[in-house]
Amino acid sequence: ACGEGAPGGAAGDGDEAAAVLRRLESCGRRRQPSLDGEANAWVVKDPCLSRGRSVTVLTGLRSILQRCESCKSNGLYWNCIVQKYIERPLLVPRPDGGSPAKADLRAWVLVLDWNPLVAFAHPEVYFRVATRPYEFRGTGQADTFAHATNCRDEDNRVTLASLLESIGPGAKERWRERTWPMLLDGVRASLLAARDGAEGTAMEFKRRLKAESPPGPNAFELYGFDFAMDADWRPWLLEVNTSPDMLLTCDVPGIKEWADGATEALCRLALLYHHKRLGLPKPSELEAMSSAEEDGGGPAPQRLFPECLTCSTPGHEAADFCYGSVVAKVPRCLVCGYDIGEVAGGWLLMLRERTADEASIWK
Repeated sequence: ACGEGAPGGAAGDGDEAAAVLRRLESCGRRRQPSLDGEANAWVVKDPCLSRGRSVTVLTGLRSILQRCESCKSNGLYWNCIVQKYIERPLLVPRPDGGSPAKADLRAWVLVLDWNPLVAFAHPEVYFRVATRPYEFRGTGQADTFAHATNCRDEDNRVTLASLLESIGPGAKERWRERTWPMLLDGVRASLLAARDGAEGTAMEFKRRLKAESPPGPNAFELYGFDFAMDADWRPWLLEVNTSPDMLLTCDVPGIKEWADGATEALCRLALLYHHKRLGLPKPSELEAMSSAEEDGGGPAPQRLFPECLTCSTPGHEAADFCYGSVVAKVPRCLVCGYDIGEVAGGWLLMLRERTADEASIWK
């Protein structure tokens, strides 16, 4: 960056930056090695656009600053999102047989209630494989089609089963034992983090009801969670989409049929739940099932948050208010999702919290 002539700054800025780098190097093990790479690539995008519009992958400080300077959104200049790019992504075979490419995935998540927080996830995620080989060439803007998978000149969506099969032996096990449970942990933490805002809207709705009005709101929400995957099969949450693509125009074999069935099942779950006819196990029953499962042995799925978050440890005195700590305590039978039966149509229960006091949610 300095070699490109970074703008202005006091003479001591370089010394301060060098001191920061030395401190980071003294920490030993890198905390996020998947983000590191020779390209030092960053993503710049408009905060209000969707479907990959305006997403730009850049290398070099000068090109990043020039791109940000030209950004204008909602009447504001320099209004953009800048985030570090994962430079060690999981590379997968391209459907056309070309050089390996990066991929990301979308998972459907159904929230039936925010208090108690009740959520399902569908295990049949689908992937989007970049239509160009993964590579960087010098500094400046990288090939968008090689790095932004939702920017495409052809339909690049593939099913989970077909992608794992193309990767080869061991892929199914790595997905089942590592990626999927960690992905669900990321979903759980995100929902817990957003619960106060969603519950606040519900509380405001109830305050405005007249005495003779029916109770409410009787609502549910479908979200599309987008994750990237690094070379170690670790999922990284990219964004959460309300009103996700329902895949009505998708012609990829297997995906359209899956979407139709999953949509029918989620409507059935929502109606049964809000008519109090959906037989969900109680939190205490889930905990009892988890104890029996742990006694039975078998390898434990890998988790996103360390076990130390389940208890008070030095440096983590606020564990009771940490989303990671709450997620780490989820009953084991929910870690990879729990099948409540045929009524769910393949959806898996992944979060079943007790009703919480509204004051504790705000806290």
